[in-house]
Amino acid sequence: ASDWSSDVCSSDLMGDIYFFLIFFTAILGFIVSGILVFVNKTDTFTSRLLAGFLFFFSLFAMHYTLLTTDFFRMVPHLWKVFVWVSFLYMPISYVYVRSVLKQSFRFERWDFLLILPGILYFASLFPFYLQPASEKLANMDRMKLHPELIPMEPESILPNGTGYVLRVLLGVGCVTGQYYHLFQWKKKARGNIGQYEQNRNTYRWLFRFTSISAVFWIMVLLQFMFIKVLAGHSNFVIISTIIGTILFVCLYL
Repeated sequence: ASDWSSDVCSSDLMGDIYFFLIFFTAILGFIVSGILVFVNKTDTFTSRLLAGFLFFFSLFAMHYTLLTTDFFRMVPHLWKVFVWVSFLYMPISYVYVRSVLKQSFRFERWDFLLILPGILYFASLFPFYLQPASEKLANMDRMKLHPELIPMEPESILPNGTGYVLRVLLGVGCVTGQYYHLFQWKKKARGNIGQYEQNRNTYRWLFRFTSISAVFWIMVLLQFMFIKVLAGHSNFVIISTIIGTILFVCLYL
């Protein structure tokens, strides 16, 4: 799921700091997502959507922090197994924002199309999954020596860089869609001051929730564009954004 990380931390101390920061932040995300599902009894559809976003983003974070350890060297067959997670949390985020604004409590007819890129890309990695552990370890070594290859994802049978492009298009598309629904709702609400005042706090939450997602994707793009310049600091950029996103959602709630 963490296909944009540039390298494994060279400093053991920094690696430990990264690991514990994301590990405990991800645990917090799991706990809050559990509360939304099992404790909260109002607006269960939208609550479960938000819980799904938080759970999968926290799972993405947990997987990401394992890159700062030797975990995948010990169990190389898990390398890239959770790639589907990085295609899932943004569609859930989009459906959540749209559902709250429209006060709808079910998926719409074509929502399944949002998860097709993840399914197709996951399928494109099956030949890699069938490779022996030695090949996967060699792949990890190549990624460590040549971090510029990481966003190219040569493990897939698709052309290099396809997975990265699909993620960015999906992520940016979902964020753009969220802003679109927010602006459409505000435009309609201007004609009904009472409706706007009644739902102002919800609108502010959704706008900030969307904006923190936008920041995440901006950081992903910057890391890809300047991966060689950032060198050992690229992990810090993404890790900070991941931690900030989860903490923002949990603390705001």
